[in-house]
Amino acid sequence: MSAAVPHVVVIAFPFASHAVKLFRLARALAAAAPAATFSFLSTAALLNEQQKKHEDSLAAVLRHASVGAFVTHAGWASVLEGVSAGVPMACRPFFTDQKMNAQLVARVWGFGTVLEEPMKREAVAVAVRSQLAGDQGIQVWEKMQQMSGMAANAFAPDGGSRKNLDKLVKIVCGEL
Repeated sequence: MSAAVPHVVVIAFPFASHAVKLFRLARALAAAAPAATFSFLSTAALLNEQQKKHEDSLAAVLRHASVGAFVTHAGWASVLEGVSAGVPMACRPFFTDQKMNAQLVARVWGFGTVLEEPMKREAVAVAVRSQLAGDQGIQVWEKMQQMSGMAANAFAPDGGSRKNLDKLVKIVCGEL
């Protein structure tokens, strides 16, 4: 008999206004997700000198080999963190750009899913499992790894992101 592989689900907790919905989501995930561990990061951690440490710790957690999926509010920074780490996402958007970002992750890029209201335990379980197993899980992981590789190339010293930033600086400084 083989031991179960642990999975870690991290919920970034950036705003106090999300608390009730995120705790509902956490309860649903705890009841449905396989061997899930939850990490709540407070608003205070984002607003003081610990911000960089928080960002580094979230990135380290997402890159850990036991992370199977990233449950996120789909803020742009969180989506970028998930892509950089190569972790499929289950998105629970609340407002502003989060809804559009969640649709990009799920429907356009194909490496995640959107968790909609009403939050039902069964729906959350299906969403998380779809990121972790079966043919759909394999497809999601393959798409995520492809996007993660593209992101790594873009952020490399000679990548498109760096080149475009350098060009913008030259334009703004009147050097081009």
